[in-house]
Parts: sequence; C-alpha cells; structure tokens
Amino acid sequence: MKRFLLAVLGAGLLLIPAVIMPAITQAAPKAADNIVLSLPESALAQAIAAVTPFSFHSSSNMIQGTITVRGLHNLRLGNNNLRARLDLVGSNLEVITNLAGQQLRMKVGEVALAADVLAELRFDSRRQILFIKPLVDESQNVVGNEIGHSLIALLNGREFPLAMQDIKPFVAEIGGKTISITTRVTDIRALPQKLELSLTPKITGAAAR
Repeated sequence: MKRFLLAVLGAGLLLIPAVIMPAITQAAPKAADNIVLSLPESALAQAIAAVTPFSFHSSSNMIQGTITVRGLHNLRLGNNNLRARLDLVGSNLEVITNLAGQQLRMKVGEVALAADVLAELRFDSRRQILFIKPLVDESQNVVGNEIGHSLIALLNGREFPLAMQDIKPFVAEIGGKTISITTRVTDIRALPQKLELSLTPKITGAAAR
C-alpha cells in the first residue's frame, strides 16, 4: 500500500512542470517565496487511474502475499484527508498466527475486498515525509470474507511514512538565457476538491549555449 500511495503521488507530481511554467513566464518569484500549486481533484483521480492496477508484496507479521490495488474510486478530497472506495485483491496469501509460541502459516489463496476508506494526511517538512493514515469503519458493509477483514486490519489506523522523492529541476530558455529551477516541498495539504503543494524554488540562470 505504501508503494501504491507513493506511485499515486508521483503521478500527480508529473503535472507540476505544466503549472510552474505559466508562473515563471508571468513573474519569476524570489528565492524566499513559495510557489503554491493546486492539483484538482479530477486530475488526481486521473493520476490514480493511470497507476492502477498496482501490485505490491505484503510481508507483515499478519499476512504475507501479493496485494493488487485494482482501483480507488469516488475520490473526494477534504481538509487534510481524502475519501475513496478501495478495491483490492490479495493472491497467494498466507495468514500468520502464533499458537503456544509456535508460528503457524495458513494458505488462503485469493481474497477480493472493497471498502470505503478515509485517509488522513500529514506532511513533515523538515524530514520531507508525507504521512498517510487510512481509517476504515469496520462496521460498514465491507465486501469480502474474514481474510478480507484481516487485510483491513493491516491498514486501519496505521500511519504510513512516504519519503518524498526529489523533483527534477525544470529547465527553460528565456530571452537567450537558460533558467534552471530546483524546488523543495515545504507543505502538502488536502483541501476540498484539490491537493495543494507549496514549493520553495531556487532559480539560477546562465547564458544559453
């Protein structure tokens, strides 16, 4: 799940150069100023669709096997959270239990699951880590069996740290000079119908070759 969420965020970040360029051509910001980018809810939904289905290996102390996120539907962004319908399937799964000090493994094969998820977002600017904490109301009508509920337990209430990857510098030629813009993420905030990123830019220029 951690890798899936990072892939989703990465797909969204691919849209950044298209937003930065109009801002630079209008007025080059000072190094101390932040560039604030708004990623619409619909664009984030398209980014999610572009990276699904997405598979990752679970090696927790509860369940091991391959988990495939088939989709994240009905995405809605709120104040520092997002809501969606999560559709996933687990294959080659093993449930791990301890009995009298002995570890037991039970093969359960394939399990499909669909549930409504609320995920809280928190960004640590100093450490450049985005924390995502999925919350699932287990009293809801979760589509799946008992093993599916164990998958929910793996996610529910746990905070997943996602280390931010460096954003590649944006390079453009303006007025015979090559402008290079490097950025550092200072904040990531979910708001109703949009994801907002604050970037601190460092702009350097040199004569074009």
